[in-house]
Amino acid sequence: MGTGICWDQWFPEAARIMTLNGAELIFYPTAIGSEPDNSDFDSKDSWQIVMQGHAAANCVPFNCIKSNRHRV
Repeated sequence: MGTGICWDQWFPEAARIMTLNGAELIFYPTAIGSEPDNSDFDSKDSWQIVMQGHAAANCVPFNCIKSNRHRV
């Protein structure tokens, strides 16, 4: 199992290195997907496509755990 954090998911090298080191499943705990400072910008669709591409390129399943971040 490999685990990246937040912004690691945007870069193919992180997933590739974890796969080459034997990861058969990759997790990415993250808080991205919506931008609290800019409600007009939502990156959720982009990061889902990126994750699907990394999974396909490395032939391993991915699991992204998104937090419910709320501004207090």
